[in-house]
Amino acid sequence: IGRDSPGKILTAFFVIGGSQLAMILIRLVRGKAMAFLLGPGGFGLFSIFGSIEVMTEDLAGMGVSSSGARQIAAAMGAGDQQKVALAATVVKRVAYLLGTLGALVLILVARPISILTFGTAQHTAAICLLSLAVILQIISYGQDAVIIGMHRAADFSKWEVLAYLLAMVVSVPLIYVFREAGVVDREST
Repeated sequence: IGRDSPGKILTAFFVIGGSQLAMILIRLVRGKAMAFLLGPGGFGLFSIFGSIEVMTEDLAGMGVSSSGARQIAAAMGAGDQQKVALAATVVKRVAYLLGTLGALVLILVARPISILTFGTAQHTAAICLLSLAVILQIISYGQDAVIIGMHRAADFSKWEVLAYLLAMVVSVPLIYVFREAGVVDREST
């Protein structure tokens, strides 16, 4: 039976579909908890910070996940383990570099973003804190590219569900304790 046999394709479909369902349920529970704990104003603030973070990640990430996965998959297809290792190393290093640059740029423009978004510089420090989430997420994009490029769909799905669970387990108690003061957080999209 070939590598892409119908059984393997069907198994991958169910693994990925199941993980997507789990992530939707986790996001739903997390969103409801945040809305309940923060109220409309706090939840709006939570969403704005999440949008700033996601926009920064999208700009700074420069497609490292998809392009990295393609490069690694091509090396895997050629059967050259040395090229696979080299591609994985390059993708991880590029992700670290892009994450660091994205975080630094966000810190540098935090004040103008705060003024543009909120009409005041009051949220500059909170936007600077988002730089930590940006760097970690872009590094995660690099790791995702390696896992996807190596055709490890089950590992990728487990990793994603675990990340969503961890985000919920950490963020909901922080918001419960600190309320709006704990809002600087990653809104999963």
